[in-house]
Amino acid sequence: MRTCAFIGTLKDRLRAVFLCVLGVCFLGVGLAGCSTNSANPLVSTLSSFLPGRADVSDRARDVSYASIDFGIGGRGGLLILSNISQGLTFWQTSRRETVVLRDGYLESSGGLVPELHMTRISGYAAGDKKTPWSGEINAPVHYTVTRSWTNADGETDSGRASADLVCAPGTVEKKLPLTTRALERCVETLSWERGKQTASVLWRDPENHRVWAAEVVAWPGSPLYEWRVARPWW
Repeated sequence: MRTCAFIGTLKDRLRAVFLCVLGVCFLGVGLAGCSTNSANPLVSTLSSFLPGRADVSDRARDVSYASIDFGIGGRGGLLILSNISQGLTFWQTSRRETVVLRDGYLESSGGLVPELHMTRISGYAAGDKKTPWSGEINAPVHYTVTRSWTNADGETDSGRASADLVCAPGTVEKKLPLTTRALERCVETLSWERGKQTASVLWRDPENHRVWAAEVVAWPGSPLYEWRVARPWW
């Protein structure tokens, strides 16, 4: 295993995790030393997306870093947090396949086929909310979602949709990799300009409204993107 002693900022430490996993040891801010051993749980965790959705609970329990159980179209595994920047969290495999979330909402992906290039949220009354899903939702919340993507056939496209977000009253027990939490179930319905409609589910904490899990259809014909928080990063 490659073990490292970390110093410096959170951003430095997160980057250092991946430098160690990839077998590169640098001296400088964020990384103070490395040693080797073949049993590193990070190395076994940070593989590329594999077919199937195996239980990642044991791996998540062994790894002390922030992690999510992520899947796309029936492939997936446990991903480790590699960076945080202005509300964005970056999750990466050892082959540099990357998933980006914005406050728990799917923002983009890289190195994957299909690939989500960008997401933009607009047209909602922010008030004291950073995002449409981060405040009290006692009535449907309306906003606009714009996305661009490359589908499984390699065709690049984009679209804009009117979004309605509705949260059901009460909570539902949601199983996560390392625990079970009582979460609100919120459904986001996207009505696309070309006449298609897609629906996604966000599972959020009833008090602080953080997103703990999601099942997302990012565009018409998109594979299902799904994730559950194992170890939170907040």
